[in-house]
Amino acid sequence: MPDTLDTFTDVADQLGDYYRTRRSLQIQLAHADEDSRLRGIAITPRSGWLSDQPKSNAEQREAERDRIFAADETLQKIADIQSDLRDQLAALEGEIDALEERRDAMKWTVRQVLAETMSDRDIYFSERSVVEDAADHRTESQLFHEQEDPLNPDEELVVAKESVEDDIPF
Repeated sequence: MPDTLDTFTDVADQLGDYYRTRRSLQIQLAHADEDSRLRGIAITPRSGWLSDQPKSNAEQREAERDRIFAADETLQKIADIQSDLRDQLAALEGEIDALEERRDAMKWTVRQVLAETMSDRDIYFSERSVVEDAADHRTESQLFHEQEDPLNPDEELVVAKESVEDDIPF
């Protein structure tokens, strides 16, 4: 990770690049998984594994399949690609996690600076909001039907009147 990631924009840009790379790797891995599945189908005998041996059990058929799959060069190459893609994804996830942690640390640093600045300037907020205080004194319906806004007494509230069947023009 570059050392020049000093701003939220830099971190966001880098995370965006990482997210796009991760998605690309996930798509490549999905394609490799599908290639592996299709290659397995292609090299499977139509009659099945060990079909010429009527007394073979599932374990023997599975062992024969695994032996044939392991000997197939194409499946080996696909398995190598899958392994490499999984390794790249794991490393990228580590980079993403580290950068997200750095972003979170930057956020907390900003919050701390804001809190210290507000404290230095004697700016405090009560634990309760104005809305909570108003709600303690009036019910919701009372607040909704009053003609003045309890939070801003200089402005009138627009109160919806109840509809009556006769009010409907059709």
